[in-house]
Amino acid sequence: MARTVRWLAWSVGILFLVGTALQLVDALNLYATPPAGEPANMVEGRLGSYGYRVAIWPVFFLSNLSFGVAFVALTGLGFALASWLPSGDARRIGIATSLGVAGILGAAGQLIIIGAAKATIDIQYCDCGFRDTEIVSQIWAQMIAEGAAFWLINGGVVLSAIGIIAVASAFREAVSPTLNVVGWVTAVGLVAGVVIPQMSIGPQELGLWLQVVVSGVLVPVWVIWLGLALAPRGAPEPA
Repeated sequence: MARTVRWLAWSVGILFLVGTALQLVDALNLYATPPAGEPANMVEGRLGSYGYRVAIWPVFFLSNLSFGVAFVALTGLGFALASWLPSGDARRIGIATSLGVAGILGAAGQLIIIGAAKATIDIQYCDCGFRDTEIVSQIWAQMIAEGAAFWLINGGVVLSAIGIIAVASAFREAVSPTLNVVGWVTAVGLVAGVVIPQMSIGPQELGLWLQVVVSGVLVPVWVIWLGLALAPRGAPEPA
């Protein structure tokens, strides 16, 4: 059990770190550069950016896939951590439910984003005389799909924050006080990363850089440290 927790924790941390690094590569245009200048309209903008979207697709795909697999591992980690607690402990249900559902929602959201983008990469438009209509429809369909996906991810992120707090409470005697503080800071950062963009607080870049700090630093540090702290010390095994 200790080895399972350690490997799941490391998997979550490393995959979040990789996903965030690739997201930065995309956001900072380190791999491909979008076309310069403002397009005349929505259709021309989509047509003009097709080459860029094809070029950046591998980075986009790997970034979202890393986050998706990380959420799957988070579900497993939640059940593994819950199994260490006594069957009558209410926190066992809290950890399994929050982290388990968080992983499912997050993974589903990431897969929807990948699928919605892939459809626009495979077929730019049908050469049947309705180019403008098809492109506008494609853009709106992608926006709707991604909007639904982002709310699934937001739900997964908030549940992850609840799960982290539950873990900090359940294992506070098995880990250092510093790790518990990191857990609480991570939970607050996760919730802030959802609230700030929705409330349009601060500049637009604030949401991006907050996500980078939380998903690329706080989450990996907390979850990897948790795996190292629990496994060697032999937290309570299930009855």
